[in-house]
Amino acid sequence: MRYIKKSIPVEAIQWTGNNFDKIVEFMGINPVVTSQNELIINTENGEALAELNSFIVRGTEGDFYPVKENIFRDTYDIYSNCDPQGSIITCRTCGETTFVEHPNLSYDGCLKKYFYWYLCPYCGTKINWGY
Repeated sequence: MRYIKKSIPVEAIQWTGNNFDKIVEFMGINPVVTSQNELIINTENGEALAELNSFIVRGTEGDFYPVKENIFRDTYDIYSNCDPQGSIITCRTCGETTFVEHPNLSYDGCLKKYFYWYLCPYCGTKINWGY
């Protein structure tokens, strides 16, 4: 019997060895960097090593796990379900309007739906849309 992997959008960031701040921002925690420039990621199954150029994936339950670059590229495609022209968003907090070309994608576990979000460049408010 053959199976096909379900299409579930995930967020991910590649560990380049030079983007520790971006990794911390993405994960919301400080992973440990080893002497071999690997990251130690706490997963649901214990600690896992993210080698250089591996991707750190945020799963649908908010968990993190590393995926080697070749496996990631074989398994995942870029998800683009938003307007390719981008979106014009007005912040409800400061009222400023900005053009959002590449919004972030997240999953609402309670509503079981994906939504887009973006941080307002003027006031930093998180703007959600697309429920």
